[in-house]
Amino acid sequence: MAAYLIKSILCLLVLWGFYKVALEQTAAHHFKRFYLLGSLAISVALPLVTFSYTVEVAPQPVGAETHFEPAAFTEAPITTRTAQSTNWLLLSLALVYGAGVLLLGFRFLCNLLRLREKVRRNEHIKATSHINVLLLEQVVPHSFLKYIFLPKTDFKNNTLPAEVLHHEQAHVIQKHSWDILLIEFLQVVFWFNPVLMLLKKSVALNHEFLADQAALDQNNNLTNYTNLLFNYSGGAHHTALSSPINYSLTKKRILMLSKTRSVKKLTARIALFVPVLALCVYFFNQEIVAKPVVLKESSSMLGKWIDRKNEFTQFTIYNQNEQLWMKFHKDTFELSPEGKNLYNLVWKNKPSSASKKQLFLSFKPENNELLLNDNSFIRPENTYGKIFTGDWEGIDIDQKFYVRSENGSTIWTIEDQFGTNRYYPILTSTGFYFTYGNKDVYFTVDGNRMTSSEGFTYKKVKEAPKLITVYVINNRVSLISQSSSKDKLVEHLNAITADWSPESYKNYILDVKAQDGMNRFLKELNKEFLKTNLYKINSSQDLLSETSTIQTEKVLNITVTGSDVYLNGKETTVETFANDIDALSKNWTLSEKKNYSVHVRTSNPAANLWQKLQEAFETTALYKANPKGLVPPPPPPAPAPPKAGSIPPPPPPPSTNSIFEEVTVQGLPAPPPPPPAPKEMVRLAKDNIYYNDKKISAEKAQELIENSDAYNLMFNSNKGSHVLIIKDKN
Repeated sequence: MAAYLIKSILCLLVLWGFYKVALEQTAAHHFKRFYLLGSLAISVALPLVTFSYTVEVAPQPVGAETHFEPAAFTEAPITTRTAQSTNWLLLSLALVYGAGVLLLGFRFLCNLLRLREKVRRNEHIKATSHINVLLLEQVVPHSFLKYIFLPKTDFKNNTLPAEVLHHEQAHVIQKHSWDILLIEFLQVVFWFNPVLMLLKKSVALNHEFLADQAALDQNNNLTNYTNLLFNYSGGAHHTALSSPINYSLTKKRILMLSKTRSVKKLTARIALFVPVLALCVYFFNQEIVAKPVVLKESSSMLGKWIDRKNEFTQFTIYNQNEQLWMKFHKDTFELSPEGKNLYNLVWKNKPSSASKKQLFLSFKPENNELLLNDNSFIRPENTYGKIFTGDWEGIDIDQKFYVRSENGSTIWTIEDQFGTNRYYPILTSTGFYFTYGNKDVYFTVDGNRMTSSEGFTYKKVKEAPKLITVYVINNRVSLISQSSSKDKLVEHLNAITADWSPESYKNYILDVKAQDGMNRFLKELNKEFLKTNLYKINSSQDLLSETSTIQTEKVLNITVTGSDVYLNGKETTVETFANDIDALSKNWTLSEKKNYSVHVRTSNPAANLWQKLQEAFETTALYKANPKGLVPPPPPPAPAPPKAGSIPPPPPPPSTNSIFEEVTVQGLPAPPPPPPAPKEMVRLAKDNIYYNDKKISAEKAQELIENSDAYNLMFNSNKGSHVLIIKDKN
């Protein structure tokens, strides 16, 4: 604001100075009027319209005396509120400015009211172009808006010269009062601008030149008109808003009466004005912006990064218009180089919502690693989740592992003599571990070989098939969790599959989910899919053949990272968790409350955090409508195989008189009760149903078990929680 005011004042001073030097002495009074008013407009508007250009500068190195302690970069930027000391200088200036506005505004209003009262209390006579207001006192004739104020005695006795009336009529007809009112108003707002007072005097004097010229046009007797002006030289008027005939009765005004307009001189002086205006544009409205150069080394940081420690937190760095940006979750930050490997982090569109942070970013090419403060981030293709993904077979044990990456997590499906079970392992510095057979088993990988802490070795027999996920909601397209569109589908999909092997093209999985009512859009989208390299190489599937409808049930998406909790993408706490869920589900129907789902993502949760969230959840109206746990317990571990020496001989063959006969074996527990019927399994499992490693709804499961002979069913129960796994027999 200070820069704008200074530029505005200086610009007006230059334009007014040119008027005083080059134009005031000319007789082009109408042109001078528009010039003076135009100078006001230019001085107010020109500093606002900024033509800026950018100069790229290298970031200044950080001096040796600068000390920087890297701040921890968490999942979400934390808004910090810092107590700021009162800026007494700014407060004092604001008070002084406000006092000036009030004082001059009061004076301006008093002058208007004084003129209004003068009109209201005195006799007035309406004429063709104006209204004559007859005053009892002996005053110098003056005008304001459509009113001309005259001494009543002189007007009644017809002693007022005609030239005086013509002079004041010119003020009224040419609306000079509006010019004065505009400048007076600007003086109230910009009372500290001294140039406005100088400009007002020049405008008022030019008004007199115009009125004098109009009066002389009615009566060409210059000598009589000059003597008449001298007769009124001793009078006075009462307000700053009116236009009296004797305003600035100086030698300059008298000499102007005899001047004639010279078109040639005026044209020459207007030509001189052009470079003056150009100088104003150059000095008062351009802006030079120093923009740090995006260093070439920064190009190595571009792309997606995932934290090495838990392979959960991820962000993307990209370059747009020579500016580095960081995309983290749903937020975008500007990265401005401050020094070597040091960047200012500013929240895009919300620069004042969070305090400015500084990040230390350093790319290590030998490890393809990015250091962010004290944390290490790696490329997605180098994560253990990607390295382990595939089908593994035991070399010295009869076990098969099917490792898949799903929704940012790694899922292990283990198939052995105890059946098929799914596990969600925990990341370690060398691989994964999870509880298997009542003990923690650790796995490390070396290329296509994997060893367990129990001493078993496994080999990778097949890479996991590539997964292409396409979501279509409200004519919007999401391609592998990245925003796409119908027009960009071919370009984006070709880029994703550019480095695929022939085996990947042959065995990829296409998973398409679409909202109800998207059939027409899907057909148009599928026409674009048929143009992709993926379809041209393997045309066995397309978007229409692999589409399933997105369930419309309500979902609670809960993410826990350390002690941070997010509910449907918004940060919450244990204390506000119940209230946030009640607010979220306030407008749900009873049917939606009875059929909602809970989706959970977690990484290194704080101790007892899930227990506290569950306790808070159980106080909500949603839980009361449909009680369920936030996190279903894992399936029970398989029992350890019995030792060879403890296996009893087989029981005798059953009697031929009965097909079924209860058999009790000495030393072994009684066999478990028979499993429930398939439909009962579906009813008990509810939301915990999986078909070929994909979670499905109870309705879909009911359809599948109508032909239960075609599937293998595995049903697990533990402390009231049930899990149903359905797999094709083939």
